[in-house]
Amino acid sequence: MCCNRYLEIHFMMIIFQLIDLNSFFLKRLLWIPTKNYMNTFRVLLLCINGLVVIRQYYVLISHPTYNRVGLHSWLFYVVLYTEILLIAKLSQGEFSEPMPDEVKRWLRFGGGFYIAVSITGLIYSSIRHRKYFKNWRMNTSSLVIAHVDNKTNQQEEVKLKKKNE
Repeated sequence: MCCNRYLEIHFMMIIFQLIDLNSFFLKRLLWIPTKNYMNTFRVLLLCINGLVVIRQYYVLISHPTYNRVGLHSWLFYVVLYTEILLIAKLSQGEFSEPMPDEVKRWLRFGGGFYIAVSITGLIYSSIRHRKYFKNWRMNTSSLVIAHVDNKTNQQEEVKLKKKNE
């Protein structure tokens, strides 16, 4: 269960990072200045839509009976994939020089670091999740026992009071 949640959160983070990356590629490929009102309007619309998307995605991954993706989420994904297709179409022949070796090294290092931290976090959250629920079960059973004992003690006290009167 916790592994699924961890991966679902990473999926959401990657989607939002792709939207952010798309804005830089679109500015570069379409030659849109940073201060242009269209760029500001696009970012503002995606931020407002992103708030609703996060809520819908949270409901989807949190409630086991809810299995629908909301309308705003579909709109967000369509915008993302349309921008990716537009970038793929416009970037043909744009980046003709190969990537420098230093940049490749840093990308490999960053990707490896991300994967290492993700796997470590996944293992840690899995262990922590098991410990939490193990203690939770113990605590609930002890609470039930304490509650039953308390109730029987109260019943015994009532019987004793009646006998004494």
